[in-house]
Amino acid sequence: MTELISRSLGAVAVGGFAIISGYLFFLFPPKRYLDLLKVKAQSLLLPYILWVLISILAVWAKNQIALQIGFAPGISDVEISTLNRLSILELMILPFNGPLWYIRELIYLVVLSPIIGLLLRYTKVAFPIVMGVIYLLGVQIGVSNSISFYFVVGAWLGYTGRSLAGSLQIPTYLSLINLMAYLYIVLFLGDYPWYSTIYGISSMVLVVSIFTLVQKLTANEAFSHAMASLAPSVFFVYASHTVIFINLFRGFGYASPLGASPWGHILIQWLTAILTTISAYLLYRVSSRFFPRVTALLCGGRA
Repeated sequence: MTELISRSLGAVAVGGFAIISGYLFFLFPPKRYLDLLKVKAQSLLLPYILWVLISILAVWAKNQIALQIGFAPGISDVEISTLNRLSILELMILPFNGPLWYIRELIYLVVLSPIIGLLLRYTKVAFPIVMGVIYLLGVQIGVSNSISFYFVVGAWLGYTGRSLAGSLQIPTYLSLINLMAYLYIVLFLGDYPWYSTIYGISSMVLVVSIFTLVQKLTANEAFSHAMASLAPSVFFVYASHTVIFINLFRGFGYASPLGASPWGHILIQWLTAILTTISAYLLYRVSSRFFPRVTALLCGGRA
């Protein structure tokens, strides 16, 4: 269950974000490559660097506090040993703030965007199909297979001027069947030889199901406005949630009576996810209220 919460569902969400990123990128392409790099340096690279630095400082500060109150070698021996072992450049590329791996891969794809554009122009739909095969077979290409595939799918939809919502639709009954299959695959087939392939296929269907669900929900005006109001906070919540909150809530959970039972561990994971999201969002609201320019910088102009 921990695997399901922390990795599998998160990977599906990242796939959805990658499709949107590729779609918007190629739906409104910049006229010059240098203009693109300037824009993305502000919206992706600068926030990436700042959040990695914040993460490094946060771990150092937490470790110092832990040492002062009698804990040794500190909050996390793994985190501290990583800081001591790697250079600042290696910490940036790693990245030290784990969730930022998605932003790192997106930066790579932005740099490669002229090549992606040429492949879309001359190979048409064959390009996303080939990327899908590479993803399902687990062939390593130097950039995350899943992010690359979903980004290229979104790029193809944007490049050809197709509707994102209209193209990614699936009947409700198929979504429900696939959801049950997805849960079974993740929970019980992890050691199966073809796990990555069947997991990838089910993940593709699940991503499309999520787009279908979101389209239906956004037909409600109140829900649509609520989501639009939350949109500026998404990057901040995503980048900040591991800096302070997730280990804090998880640590309290495992130290509590809930940590004594397997079912308690499952509950801790869900509570940690909920409390971390709420806390990171509240931190965003406070930061945007009192430090709007800093918040905008940390969010790449999205705040």
